[in-house]
Amino acid sequence: MLRVLVLLSAVCVTRGSICCVPRQWEGNEGSELGLLREGAPYPNFIQSSVNVAYDADNQKVAATQYIDVDGTQIMVKSIMDYKHGVQYSINGTKCTRTTLPTTFVENCIPDGAKETQTIIGAGGKTMNLRTYTMMVGSSPGQFIHMGTSFTGITPGISDRTIFNPPVSCMMGPIYPAEIQMMKRVSFLHPLR
Repeated sequence: MLRVLVLLSAVCVTRGSICCVPRQWEGNEGSELGLLREGAPYPNFIQSSVNVAYDADNQKVAATQYIDVDGTQIMVKSIMDYKHGVQYSINGTKCTRTTLPTTFVENCIPDGAKETQTIIGAGGKTMNLRTYTMMVGSSPGQFIHMGTSFTGITPGISDRTIFNPPVSCMMGPIYPAEIQMMKRVSFLHPLR
């Protein structure tokens, strides 16, 4: 059964759910994901570092991902334009356009998430964080554990051109999305 256990920590503003991220921000996201499939000889381990620009007002997300999958490094830039239902994936000089299988949903910690407290740092240099754990989806024979955190968060978008795909992306077909996207579920929330 696919069980996604997500440990959340993030900068949030309070809205209808437990809290939501600010409507516009830039920062760095770090994730670690362990995937265990029934019958597989060993689990997969994926680490990623992502430079993110998030704009809920214009329903766009730009992300440059540096991914390590079982020791193999990959760099991919993605621009998600939810208003137009298109994702641009840029890998070197190659660009692929695909449909976005979902509409834009603000990043919020849902009401059903379990809150815990975590302390990071050591000695006199520690910070108390509120973290959240939740289950997302299910699929027989798979278990995924994911932890995500954010650093360097700044409000607003410093360079709006981050959301402009290269001219080479505007040619060619738009392919249908092959897999459903999972809602982004990560946040950093210091205790007061």
